[in-house]
Amino acid sequence: GRTFVITGTMLSGKREEVAQRIEAAGGTVKGSVSKKIDFLVRGPGAGNNKSADATRHGTAIIDEEQLYQMLGVPMPVAAFADL
Repeated sequence: GRTFVITGTMLSGKREEVAQRIEAAGGTVKGSVSKKIDFLVRGPGAGNNKSADATRHGTAIIDEEQLYQMLGVPMPVAAFADL
């Protein structure tokens, strides 16, 4: 029941694949940070805009590994990350 925004490169697959995993676990994925977002999943190469928005709104910033810990599954590593 939590709401997420994904930014940066995801090591477990394309952002769309990560979003599908979140949604399969009952979460929602949005494209931009607002005060209604629970978590910003920040991968390598993420810009500062979404992080700054998350800080301003009090949104928790987590990395991809923390996301998979929340989902209760091991983090897969894709052959080709979303570059």
